[in-house]
Amino acid sequence: MIQQIKTIQTLPKATIEQLHALQQLSYTSEQQLLTIDPFPPLLETINALATSADALIIRLESGQIVGFLQYDSTREDVVINKLVVHPDYFRQGIGSDLLETLIEDKRNTSIQVETAAKNTPAIKLYQKYGFHKAAQFYAAEGLQLLRLVRP
Repeated sequence: MIQQIKTIQTLPKATIEQLHALQQLSYTSEQQLLTIDPFPPLLETINALATSADALIIRLESGQIVGFLQYDSTREDVVINKLVVHPDYFRQGIGSDLLETLIEDKRNTSIQVETAAKNTPAIKLYQKYGFHKAAQFYAAEGLQLLRLVRP
């Protein structure tokens, strides 16, 4: 089941804690894939997540959050800030479902995302949905990133 939430700030504390725990699990797997330490996304606190004005699309299985897509839609375009899937659900279509929901909801809006250049699974997923490379750059931590855009 997919749920859309207008802003993270409106969620109950228990839901935000669930999101943060899921994020930690998923980003730990990504950290291992990218061999980066420290991995900046793992440093985000529950409080930082709880005070975010970003919107969410959540995927539930048996009442549990198994994935979410966090995005900023306060601009003319949409910026995906996170696409998080529980490691037990990798490669089961959760990321695709979340991305498809966003694309359908924002069908007349440009969407962009940044991901590590070495994050091949994420890049393939975005390319499958029409995203193309718009820029390549380095984050302050020395991590090589790609900006992908879907016009």
